Amino acid sequence: MNRLSDGDRANHRAQRLRPDEIIREATRRRKRATKLILLAVPIAIGGFFLGVILDPMMGRENAGLVMAGGMVATFLLLGRALHIYRCPSCGKVPGRWTTSSHYRVWFTSERCEQCDAVLRD
Repeated sequence: MNRLSDGDRANHRAQRLRPDEIIREATRRRKRATKLILLAVPIAIGGFFLGVILDPMMGRENAGLVMAGGMVATFLLLGRALHIYRCPSCGKVPGRWTTSSHYRVWFTSERCEQCDAVLRD
């Protein structure tokens, strides 16, 4: 069986994509991730208000389940957005660690911090 390590896979992807293809793919992924993030906000707000509205009719526990369902859907969409938004060349999420030990994802990066591939014109 032919199994590639992560580094070999990254090198194989980088060899297949030209710089203009990397920019086009990064733009496509950035747009998809942004759409998912923008979709997650109304789902979270909608789940909250739906739970508040249904509280008198369904009871507090069931309304809480509706709110929790909205939050779970929001976190799934945000996680999917971060999974989609990766560098087409190396497969890593563009971003860097901050001094407070948080990983910041940069949707406005012009270059990947990991492999230095150009992601925007």
